[in-house]
Amino acid sequence: MQRHFTLKQFRYFLAVAEAASVAGAARMLNIAQSALTKSIQELEDTLGATLFERSSRMVLTQHGYRFQASARKVLSAVAEAGMVDHGQPEALSGNLVIGVTSLVAGYYLAELFARFARSHPSVQIQVVED
Repeated sequence: MQRHFTLKQFRYFLAVAEAASVAGAARMLNIAQSALTKSIQELEDTLGATLFERSSRMVLTQHGYRFQASARKVLSAVAEAGMVDHGQPEALSGNLVIGVTSLVAGYYLAELFARFARSHPSVQIQVVED
């Protein structure tokens, strides 16, 4: 059986895993909860496995944890491939200024910024609350 995945499904899955909620992930992704739920269900159907235990929080199952590691690798490889020019990796550098509300910054972006900073130490991130 041939399985087909989309990068969007990987991004959606990781957002739900990180937010531990469909509602929180939908807000982060700026999409409808129903579209996100449908995408996750299609991904689970394609895999033939349940990725989340659904309760008041979305908790990864054992399959979910294994898939999370693979999804991160895939998206990382895709991002790296997009930064390659004639076989030479291009490092990101410079300043990144992001305007956020305190709600978004506090709940959703702190860990994301920390991971980005570790991956791209030549980028200076400035967060402006507005």
